[in-house]
Amino acid sequence: MSKKTYELLFKGFIKTKNKKSIEKIKGRTDFKTFDDIKDEPEFGGIFNDGIIMVDVDDSDQAEVLYKIVNDLNINCVVIQTGRGKHFYFRNNEVKSNKNRTNTAISIVADMKMGQTSYGVIKWMVNLETS
Repeated sequence: MSKKTYELLFKGFIKTKNKKSIEKIKGRTDFKTFDDIKDEPEFGGIFNDGIIMVDVDDSDQAEVLYKIVNDLNINCVVIQTGRGKHFYFRNNEVKSNKNRTNTAISIVADMKMGQTSYGVIKWMVNLETS
């Protein structure tokens, strides 16, 4: 994924360790830039307004959603994780984070968005900094 794509999805970045933030998030507006964080061993991105991450940890279910997204030509960003996939969409309707929710298409997913939510990025993919 390119630097530009990261900047479209995330308003800034934080250091993480073992998938947990090691920086304060709440009340901040001064997050690190992609260039500040790209060489860290692990980091997360704070979602831009209007972005939702759908985290599908079951690899079979992730493949089903991936096929639906591709077949219907839905505009989103997909990142492979250690267990499944993260799907990043524009969000107009979901108002709160959800954990292990059963979606309308029977895929179990976590959904994250908002000012204090982040997606851990670097530990799961090799970054392309193009």
